[in-house]
Amino acid sequence: MKLTVEIDIILFNCIERFLESQLPNPEAAVILQALEDVAIKHTAKALRERITISEPPQIDL
Repeated sequence: MKLTVEIDIILFNCIERFLESQLPNPEAAVILQALEDVAIKHTAKALRERITISEPPQIDL
């Protein structure tokens, strides 16, 4: 079962700082990496939605 949760950036940062303080705990490292992966995916999705890439016009010779 997969659970999807959206959290506020302030809470995200607090969780991230807490997990970083727990390193080198391997469980904290795994959770921290998962959070960072989600943040990267979220940022990439937001950028894709904001940027429209258009192709240059076709020039027939």
